[in-house]
Amino acid sequence: MAEKRVAAGGPNILEKACKGWRTAKITAAALRRGLLYVHKQSSRNDEPSIADVEMEEVDDMALFKYFPGLSFPFGQKGMNPDSTEGDYIYHLQAVCRFVIMIGSYDDALILCGVADAPPVSVESLCLYLKYKRGEKGSPLLGFDNNPVIDAAGAPVLCEGAWNDPHKQDQFKAAVAALHNNNGHNHLPTTPCPDCQNERMVGCELHRGHARLLLQGDTTKHIDFVNVDAALKKEGANYVATSAKQIMPREVKQIQRYLTSSGQLKDLQTIVMLLIGIDVFLRHDELGEVKFDDFLKKCHTITADGIKSLAMQIQGKCDKTIKYFYVHMNKTHHEFCTLRHLLPYVYLLNIKGGYLFPTEEELGNPPADGIYKTYMTYDTFSKRLDHLFRTVCL
Repeated sequence: MAEKRVAAGGPNILEKACKGWRTAKITAAALRRGLLYVHKQSSRNDEPSIADVEMEEVDDMALFKYFPGLSFPFGQKGMNPDSTEGDYIYHLQAVCRFVIMIGSYDDALILCGVADAPPVSVESLCLYLKYKRGEKGSPLLGFDNNPVIDAAGAPVLCEGAWNDPHKQDQFKAAVAALHNNNGHNHLPTTPCPDCQNERMVGCELHRGHARLLLQGDTTKHIDFVNVDAALKKEGANYVATSAKQIMPREVKQIQRYLTSSGQLKDLQTIVMLLIGIDVFLRHDELGEVKFDDFLKKCHTITADGIKSLAMQIQGKCDKTIKYFYVHMNKTHHEFCTLRHLLPYVYLLNIKGGYLFPTEEELGNPPADGIYKTYMTYDTFSKRLDHLFRTVCL
């Protein structure tokens, strides 16, 4: 791990910089070192420069004022047609927060649209891949196998959010496009110590073309290429879960078919389908919904009946628990989650555990009402496939 970069201003500045990435905002403190690279001072046109920004957290509008390119700093040039603009922005903003978190402020410059900034370093790119692909909660290790420390002095733990190796290709394409649109469209060249000693002319080998800073597209550096390939090899057995598009007409056909069968298994299927649509649940979140995820103290119940139920969900990318309300749909009864969920819970006689148990446990319910199994996405997907083929016209 290279020497950690430290911003001027002491521990308070480091604390603010670390706070910036947690709140998805970039701090002026995190760009302190970048002042050395800003060659065109805005004082020429009597406008405030970034040097005038107070050492405190700034909002997005302020960032756009000082760095107009932040929203889409790489332009349209070099974009991968298989990815959207939103994918590129997501990856660049995420890696920007990461480099600020680890105190690599030089790397944040180009990500924030600073002109003439060096490319994102190879080390930061490799660490970011490991941070995303490593096991969630495990320590992030540098090239020297020592734990990576963030700007506040705490060890960095892997996020483990990327199971699909294709995410690496999206990220690499986004960074390459950023570099390409900022003049780093050639193979990377590292700084030369002899050139740095002879700043005016460069060393004898690089006379007239002094290598003072890192230049070029670092996604083509051999170290990054090797780390990228190794992580892809680890995820070679990954199988993407299929996504299904379903129209309201098809939901209505499936609802009528399942609710007319009189079987608890079919009622379970329509409840899963409706609650997944209503709360926008991922496949791995849907099956693992628990009875206790519904918060009794937060439900809305009046003399006229139940108006809404509150539930909590923590997805794989969520740092904290998220709360949702499932409302009664009085306009379209066939799409109302509550009108199907409430009788399902009553018939299930559930007291705790998983809300959507396997078919085996559904047919042989536990005496204490605590369900210990849950339906896998593969099973649920096969049920939907069968319904699409036999019910939907």
